[in-house]
Parts: sequence; C-alpha cells; structure tokens
Amino acid sequence: MALEYSAEGLRQLGVVTGLMAAGAGANSEIFQLRNTSGKNIRLLYAGLSVGADATGFAAGTAVFDIIKATAWSAQGTGGTAIALTAPELLDHTNQNPSRLVAGDVRVATTAPLGAGTKTLNASAIQALVCAVPVAAGSVLLYPQDLFVVDGPDFIPFTIANNEGIVIRATVPATGTWRAGVNVAWSEVA
Repeated sequence: MALEYSAEGLRQLGVVTGLMAAGAGANSEIFQLRNTSGKNIRLLYAGLSVGADATGFAAGTAVFDIIKATAWSAQGTGGTAIALTAPELLDHTNQNPSRLVAGDVRVATTAPLGAGTKTLNASAIQALVCAVPVAAGSVLLYPQDLFVVDGPDFIPFTIANNEGIVIRATVPATGTWRAGVNVAWSEVA
C-alpha cells in the first residue's frame, strides 16, 4: 500500500518526557495528540521506549498502552505543548505547515498530563507489559511499536476532528523514569 501524499503531507515527531516523579497513578497520561484541524488525520506509527532514571523501582511490572479518545472538547493540561510549525517536522519541503496547533500535541514533563475533556475507548489499541528492574538507570522497555501501518492489508488509523490518541503508563510507585514517544501521521487534504 502506498502512503497518501499531498501538500498537506506526512509528519513525524519524536519527544521525550521530563524526569517523571515517583508515584504516578494507574493509567497516567504521558502523551496526547488531539486533532482539531477539521479534517481527518491518519496515524501511521506510534512507538515507545522507557528507562528508569536516578531512582530505581520496587520490583513489579509496568503497563503502557495507546488508546483512542473521542468527543475531545478541551485540551489536556500540564507538560509541554509541542509546536508543530517547525520545518523539521516536514518530510518534504513543499508541504504545508501542520494543521495541528500548539497544545494539540502534549508530552508530560515531571508529572502526568491533565486529561482535558474527552471520552476514552473502553479498550486500548495496543498494550505492552514489561518487568521493572530495581536498579536505577535500567531499561524498562526497549523501543517497541504501539501501532504501525505495515503491509498491504493494514489500514491507517483514522483520527477525525476532536478525536485523538493518548499514551498511558502504569508503573510501580517508587521509581523515576523517562519515556521516548515517536509518532508519524498523514494530514489528508
């Protein structure tokens, strides 16, 4: 399957959370992408990697997932709003600027993101579970795909206006950590 390309273009973005403090609750939102463009966008890829930082975790497991959000009427809060006007987000120099605006994409800094107003689907698109090492500086999750368009029969995930995706984390309470999030999407004319 050939990916759709127009002047609206393909986008890719890699972001890293700040040093996440210990004690984040279950299903803490660490990344949000909300479509407010009035047009559809198509998710092509989402990936995640996670590492323990200066404070090790209690032994246990961690769960990370990606879930669709609908009826998204108010942006999330906290973290860092990602500006999507930079030319380095363009895969081709003749693309138009992204239709998503600052605040539509957000990454956690030292605490989980505020949810905003939205409805999360009952089930995740994909979930990952990993063992949590107790040593500081350890890898929790080597780079993993959460969603990928791969092969001729795999259909991109369409995100309509006021819908989006959220990446969530549930980790043991004692450790500090960082996550790397990578996403790619197509903005359809």
